[in-house]
Amino acid sequence: MNNTLKGLALAGILTLALSPVNAQVSVASLSNRPGDVNNYYAYKQSGGTGTFFTSPDLGVTNATVPITFSFNIPVPQFTQPIQASVFFGMSSSGACTVVGGKTTQALNGGTLSVFVSPNDPNYGDNGSISHHGSELIFRATYQSAGLSQDTTAGNPSPTFGFKDPTDVVVFQSAYFGSTSPRTGAFSFSSGGNLNCVSGVLQSGNFGGNGNFAASAAAAGVPEPGAVTMLLGTGVAGGLFMMRRRRRN
Repeated sequence: MNNTLKGLALAGILTLALSPVNAQVSVASLSNRPGDVNNYYAYKQSGGTGTFFTSPDLGVTNATVPITFSFNIPVPQFTQPIQASVFFGMSSSGACTVVGGKTTQALNGGTLSVFVSPNDPNYGDNGSISHHGSELIFRATYQSAGLSQDTTAGNPSPTFGFKDPTDVVVFQSAYFGSTSPRTGAFSFSSGGNLNCVSGVLQSGNFGGNGNFAASAAAAGVPEPGAVTMLLGTGVAGGLFMMRRRRRN
């Protein structure tokens, strides 16, 4: 079992480093919007290969899904939780395993992107930036990740996550800077359990919260060029990926 899956199975939440030098702070979090109880995170099994992705329609289409996003460090442009959307997708890496009540599924690397909804009333509410609409405000890139569940622990919910140094995580945003280590973790409170049958993780949909932490996180007012760079590279890529569909 790789280090990522061990950490997720034991924790199921953000891991805070114990060393003061490597201490992490929570930089951002996301959840379903108030009143929205949909399970937006799908694991789809097809011919022995699985894919984990954001899905608005129970694991049929890979697309952005609506969320509430919050910066947990001071960011003048976003002082309140905002309406946003999140997108990611990655394939499985090898067989799932069940050892002593602990189910794990390694995943390949991917990119997680968060976009501001153009309908959000709090977007840029201090007037310091123009209303771009669908702006990419946060991105996490990682070389590997994992799904896990420890039914013997106090918190038996399935989790999805990635962390330094194992997964080589990079955070990118025009609104804050950070250094390693970086961690991302989702805790799924709805949708059932992970089900590994003869090394094959079965399809399922999950719902819950995501959290991101980093060392030496600092908010900052973005340079216009930084916003342009994120818009050009992130939104264009995100809109392209939104058009990709995965079907039964």
